Amino acid sequence: MSLAELGDIDVTVTCRQAGYRTATATSTSFDAAIDVDCAAASDPCDDPLGSLASGTTARSGTITADASCTSPQRFSDGGSSTSRYARRHTFILDAPATVTVDLGSASSNASRLDTYLLLLGGHNAGTGTVEGRNDDRGGGSRDSRIADKRLTAGDYTIEATTFGSGRTGDYDLSVSVMFDSVVTISGLVDVTQTGTGELTVSDEFTVAPVTASCNVTPVTASVTAGQNGLRTLSAAFTVPGSVGTVVRCTAAGRGPAQDTATLAHAGVLSSIAARVIDSGECTATAATGSIDAAYRCTIGRGNTATVAADATATGDTLEVAWSATGGVAVGSQVQASAVAGSTAGTFERTATAELSCTANGAATATVTLPGTTATKTAQLTVTCANAVTITGLADATGTGSGQVTVTRGFTVSPATASCTADPATATVTGTGSSRTLSASVNSPGSLEVTVTCEATGHADGIRQITLTAELACSQHLGTLATGRVERTGTITADTACTSATRSSGSGTYYTRRHTFTLDSPGWVTIDLANAASNTSRLDTYLILLDGHGSAGTQIDSDDDSGNRNDSRLADIFLQRGNYTIEATTYRTTATGNYNLTVDATVTVSRVKFLAQSRVRLV
Repeated sequence: MSLAELGDIDVTVTCRQAGYRTATATSTSFDAAIDVDCAAASDPCDDPLGSLASGTTARSGTITADASCTSPQRFSDGGSSTSRYARRHTFILDAPATVTVDLGSASSNASRLDTYLLLLGGHNAGTGTVEGRNDDRGGGSRDSRIADKRLTAGDYTIEATTFGSGRTGDYDLSVSVMFDSVVTISGLVDVTQTGTGELTVSDEFTVAPVTASCNVTPVTASVTAGQNGLRTLSAAFTVPGSVGTVVRCTAAGRGPAQDTATLAHAGVLSSIAARVIDSGECTATAATGSIDAAYRCTIGRGNTATVAADATATGDTLEVAWSATGGVAVGSQVQASAVAGSTAGTFERTATAELSCTANGAATATVTLPGTTATKTAQLTVTCANAVTITGLADATGTGSGQVTVTRGFTVSPATASCTADPATATVTGTGSSRTLSASVNSPGSLEVTVTCEATGHADGIRQITLTAELACSQHLGTLATGRVERTGTITADTACTSATRSSGSGTYYTRRHTFTLDSPGWVTIDLANAASNTSRLDTYLILLDGHGSAGTQIDSDDDSGNRNDSRLADIFLQRGNYTIEATTYRTTATGNYNLTVDATVTVSRVKFLAQSRVRLV
């Protein structure tokens, strides 16, 4: 039966706080209920506290020079009714209670706010009956307190104002309430359920007394009453998701109770699979028992294999983690964020890990939906094999201009191993245990090379190194990114390494150079300093050249702009290109050790560049 079929019903609704309330009408023939939205009253001077529960409610506020928000009550204390600015906090007590109110100056104030506190009966603009007032709580404090005030059920207003006229500032307020008796809520907890499609998630709890009335926010959730104080909190979901709820229960003559719970539809787990990213081999096998995906893998002793687990679910809360048993160890786990899957309504998440081994064992990836018992697993049964041994393969440097062939010798065991290099511009030559890695590298520059050696009955031996080509008297810093690069160096009495810029007819200035590249325009600050290891202080001189090498055009130079007469070029804006730092000395034929620091900011927007350009020009 609808309300329209019942005829006219006279219902009086009194809104004592904002939010949804239920109005009930009862006659001899029917009961009717309708939800009413009680809108918050518009009072610019009031920050309502609502219906208070047991415990402490805290708020912060600001008393401003607002002539429409003043304290009418302060007139009786000898002040003008319009000269004490105020803020008010209305609240409701559903049952008799003992109340303590504290009002104090906030730590954010530049000077301490001397507060004044009023507790008034009713919800009003500060004109209700004074239930209590206080200036200074005592003990030398200028904060205010009304302690252990017995109040009946009803409406009240706290007025936060000041002792002196015309004062403003921030304040902290706390209201502690202790009811003679309270409603209790028991057993309300977070609940997560799995399922497909539409799903109603429920949580049962109990209240005392059994006659207590309970409501919940938001309105997308509901509370239904059962027998003997049993209540059921429910929320309906059309797709996986969650809702945070606040349950409030009241009963005549008792203080209200409030508790929170999150209801969630987690969806279902769809699949899990594993794969090797590098340095290992895996083959899929038939999964049995509780294992959803199975693999047989080989990892070499001394090698680290990078693996990944890919999981899918209809909800986005899935979590993926790796574990290991036996002689297998898991390190460096990284879990990516969940993303929308390739199939509509699904989500995917990947977790990578590094596996190493000392003996045979297993690694397991497990995907879960937190708060549920749902799991899927992928298991890697690992054979820990002896890997091809690579000895002596390390970073190498060659010197010259143009294309420089950089080489590095190394040995392998067993001697029958076959070795290849990646990229293909690098090659491995030699037979037996002795091999040579070589690559042509444009100077100055570097090349990252991965060498893989294979042998029957062995896991692959894999090494990654850097081959670098440098100009004479130079060290290459590479392509600068935003951040700091630090190097140390030594200026020696080498007549092949002198500064053409400093040595033009005025003596010999020995030097070391540091080349670098910028792929994007940016700001660069360069510091050249005496090293603490020098027995006598090195008086440095710093030169920045365009291009790679000693023949470039000078962009800038410095002698003593750094600390203790060290050299510094600060905030130099450079376009994309190649550059050379020349570390030399103020005095001729000086030698010694130095420290070089380069700070770069190379990701510069046009707006930032223009703004910083103006600052520099001014």
